[in-house]
Amino acid sequence: MIGKIIRCSLFSVLLTLGAMSHASGEERAAEVKMLQPGVKLTLVTEHPDVVTPTGIDVDDRGHIWLVSSHTHFPPDEYDGPEFDEILVFDQKGNRSVFHNATHHTMDLELGDDGWVYLAERSRILRIKDSTNDGKADLVEDLAVLKTDASYPHNGLAGLTWDKNGDVIFCLGENYSKPWTLTGTDKKQFKGSSEGAVFRMKSDGSGLTRVARGLWNPFGICVRSNGEIFAVDNDPGERPPCRLLQIVPGGDYGFQRKYGSEAHHPFVCWNGELSATLPMVHPVGEALRLPSWDGHLN
Repeated sequence: MIGKIIRCSLFSVLLTLGAMSHASGEERAAEVKMLQPGVKLTLVTEHPDVVTPTGIDVDDRGHIWLVSSHTHFPPDEYDGPEFDEILVFDQKGNRSVFHNATHHTMDLELGDDGWVYLAERSRILRIKDSTNDGKADLVEDLAVLKTDASYPHNGLAGLTWDKNGDVIFCLGENYSKPWTLTGTDKKQFKGSSEGAVFRMKSDGSGLTRVARGLWNPFGICVRSNGEIFAVDNDPGERPPCRLLQIVPGGDYGFQRKYGSEAHHPFVCWNGELSATLPMVHPVGEALRLPSWDGHLN
């Protein structure tokens, strides 16, 4: 697993580069072509200081916070850390490890009062440094997913903030296994077979399901006017993946209980069935959405 972090003059870009094998046995440098004039990319850090970044945010000092994943299908005899790392890079590129105890970590968002919010496959949590030593010592579970499924990237993922300071996050189709999602105030949702978008308070209370009928919504963001957009990854046995505008109460047509195919008569991909909503636009595989308006501090 290899990775690079590149800073753009207009926004921060997270590049995740999977392990590549070539006939020569050597890694090939990424080819980047700038399509818009005036955009400048600057290399901040690269492998081996960061591997497989799966979430990123920037604080008000310009420090880059990110998840460096070591637990998502590591190769045989992998010699990296046992757990995922939460890394911080200052403006000079100096690297520090803030936390290294999570598993299948899918996203990161910075919050108020020093809390750092994380999405693991089976929980949403927040961590904090209460002693000012640069290491997280407080850990609080906010929403816990109980299920027999364990595949790394079809559970919880995708974190962002709405305009009211609530946490928005996503759930994948979970291989159609039954699941129970519980917040800190013991409010629960149960289901199976479909992905969803949820909202809760920053302390994990007030859990609410916003929308359903998704496959694997990895990336999600909220505009300043409150509009929610998500990217639904994995289109069954055929493309495309979907860019969706998430409407409260919306159903986007996918049910894993009918199988993994995208063409089942009881499954739809673009609003073909009554009472389901279409995509905004088709997109490519494994796309992530940038935070248009930044985190809400």
